[in-house]
Amino acid sequence: MEECSAEKQESLYEEADRLKKEYPNLDDLVVAIGIFIHQHSRSIPNRKQPKNIIESRFTPTAEAFEKGMISCGVLSNISAEMLRHVGYKVMLVHGECEKSVDHAWISVLNPETNTWKEYDLSREDGNILDTHVKKQEVFSWDDIKDQIIDDHKTLGVRQRRKGIK
Repeated sequence: MEECSAEKQESLYEEADRLKKEYPNLDDLVVAIGIFIHQHSRSIPNRKQPKNIIESRFTPTAEAFEKGMISCGVLSNISAEMLRHVGYKVMLVHGECEKSVDHAWISVLNPETNTWKEYDLSREDGNILDTHVKKQEVFSWDDIKDQIIDDHKTLGVRQRRKGIK
């Protein structure tokens, strides 16, 4: 599995390089990366979905990509890795949205404007909505691992409070 994962990691980097050349505009690049990840996932027979937030956030990027995993956490991890590879500063955002009490997206520093912009690649257009609520912004999920584990333990209660479940 390690050798295969290393090959998948390299293919992620190669695709990031290709997309960066094709889409020099940051917004277009981020959306193209999201499309690439989704298309790859659909091409994997018997793809494995993360069972929970822990698996979604902490499965190594190459392994998640290799298995065709898709979740907000996986999308954030893979896109962050690809964007960092081509030179962007990227933060991972832990928060909520209308349909989830545990949602993830990314924040990317645009070097041309020196401003951060957030993207939700679980949405086709990558846009952040007014219903997105940021709890934490981190370089790595390991920075808030205890918070994520605690959130996982209280998922049902938080969903009921929000009227989701």
